[in-house]
Amino acid sequence: DHEHILDSDSILSLIYLPASMVVLGSGVIACEYASTMAALGVKVTMIDKAPLPLNFLDPDISRRFLDGFEANGGKYLGQRKHTHAEFNGLEVVVHLDGGEAVHAEKMLCALGRVSCVEGLNLEAAGISASGRYIPVNKDMQTSIPHIYAAGDVIGPPALAASSMEQGRRAACHALGLSAGERGDLIPVGIYAIPEVSSVGLSETEALKRHGACM
Repeated sequence: DHEHILDSDSILSLIYLPASMVVLGSGVIACEYASTMAALGVKVTMIDKAPLPLNFLDPDISRRFLDGFEANGGKYLGQRKHTHAEFNGLEVVVHLDGGEAVHAEKMLCALGRVSCVEGLNLEAAGISASGRYIPVNKDMQTSIPHIYAAGDVIGPPALAASSMEQGRRAACHALGLSAGERGDLIPVGIYAIPEVSSVGLSETEALKRHGACM
């Protein structure tokens, strides 16, 4: 309803700090808002199916974030699934699989953004989406070479900085300009408390791809 149950846009319209908040999700947007609210004194409970928040990062980095979040009074309920949420007239109640319920004054739903490919009539252009995403090559070309795609519609990391770089590479290629090498090395910045950034392969990815990392 964008008054008691909020998304990442409507939360910016809050005119006061609630006493408590439940955050569904543990990705970038969820952790940025959850950690900021906790630092401002809001009693925050973050709930997600992942064992750690920011689960796509190396576990030691995720744990360092979690330590900071908990030091500010935040609570993380990992490996938990919610069934539904409701505002009962007094507070928001989030029902979890197993019968447990979490109560709070406000709730933020930050379970990830969905790429908006419906309504683009991709089939008429000869492009087939792979599930929710549009497949592209390293130059951001779709299966139709003169049509490019960038940002959330091509899948993770779906962050502003990465989308901007993807758009730049697409524009350079379309204009016959060099976009530079190593377009896969796009820094990821997470404006949480504490802040987190990364670039390149994670330790897990490096081990999987190369067998060892130093």
